[in-house]
Amino acid sequence: MPVTIDYYMSLNSPWTYLGSAPFAEIAARHGATVNVKPCKFGPIFEQTGGLPLPKRSPQRRAYRMMELKRWREVRSAPINLEPKHFPCDDAAAVRLVIAARLLRHAASASHIAAAIWQELRRQLFGGGCGERCRISVQRNAGCEPSTARTTSSRVIRSAGRDSR
Repeated sequence: MPVTIDYYMSLNSPWTYLGSAPFAEIAARHGATVNVKPCKFGPIFEQTGGLPLPKRSPQRRAYRMMELKRWREVRSAPINLEPKHFPCDDAAAVRLVIAARLLRHAASASHIAAAIWQELRRQLFGGGCGERCRISVQRNAGCEPSTARTTSSRVIRSAGRDSR
C-alpha cells in the first residue's frame, strides 16, 4: 500500500534546511511519497503561546544556537547561523517550492532550503532575487527556469483567487 507523508515545513526554519534532505532520503528508501506543504509557523507560534526568536529569553536563544552548531557538525552542512535577513519574506521561495511540486520535482524543497540557508539567502530575500539568482536556484532544484516561472505565475494567480 503506497504511503504519502504530508510534510509541513517553513523555508525560514534552519531545521527545515538541516532535516529535509535526510527526511526525503528515509521516505524514498521506504517507498513513501512526500507531499511538501510550505507554511508559515510564525502565526502558529503566536496563537499557541510560542515566541518569535527575538522575543525569546537569552538562555533559549543561546541553547538554540548551540543546537544549530551541533547539528551543523552532525550533518556536515554549511549554514549561515546568523543570517542578516532573518526572519524574511519567503513568499517567492515558497512559490518556487509549490511550482516544483506541481512539476513533480520531489527533492526541490531541500534544494531550495539549502540555497536559502547557504550562499544565496541574501540574494533571495535581502533585496529581491535577481534573474541569475532565480535561475540558479531553479536549476539546482531540478526545474527548467522557464517552466518554473510559468508554473510559479499560475500559483500566484491561483492564490489571488483563493484569498478573495
